[in-house]
Amino acid sequence: MRAGEITGAVAAHVRASDANHPSILVPEVRIEPSNVRIDLLMIGRTLSGWEIKSDFDRLIRLPRQVTGYNSVLEYANLVVGTKHLEVAGDLIPDWWALWLARPAGPGFKITCRRAGRLNPTIDPLAVARFLSRWEVTQELNARGERGLSHLEVRELRALLVEKVGPRELLRIARSRMVQRQDWSSRALVQSW
Repeated sequence: MRAGEITGAVAAHVRASDANHPSILVPEVRIEPSNVRIDLLMIGRTLSGWEIKSDFDRLIRLPRQVTGYNSVLEYANLVVGTKHLEVAGDLIPDWWALWLARPAGPGFKITCRRAGRLNPTIDPLAVARFLSRWEVTQELNARGERGLSHLEVRELRALLVEKVGPRELLRIARSRMVQRQDWSSRALVQSW
């Protein structure tokens, strides 16, 4: 059982559990500026991510992945095969959900082993990195800010965080991300 094989089962599980809410599920989303990629990112009412570790995977990169996920996700989930179940819970924060993927017929059964909670430590500047310069400038212009062309993108993002605060920034990021055509075209699940 490889991570790629589990991805479809996780996507089906997510679709079934959140079918009544508009959302998009996008694979392999990079967290800037790190090289950490979110295996599956659901953008809807929240930013929720899944890291998938099959029995063939090693857990050596997991601590670095956890750091990246912690900075941007409202909810984080680790899906593991039976080989990693015992140790995995000790490698993730207690607010992360822990899921077990087991072979079941031609596919996989995904079961919750530990419920997750809202991330208490999101980094608004890290979330702002999901937004392009153009998107940030548009949001600032809508809030009356002018004369922004001389600012670097990191300065624009910091200004947006200062202007809107963490909750509104998350709402803006979710709204902008679901509108991206390049993400919509590669989404595994889209419900609008």
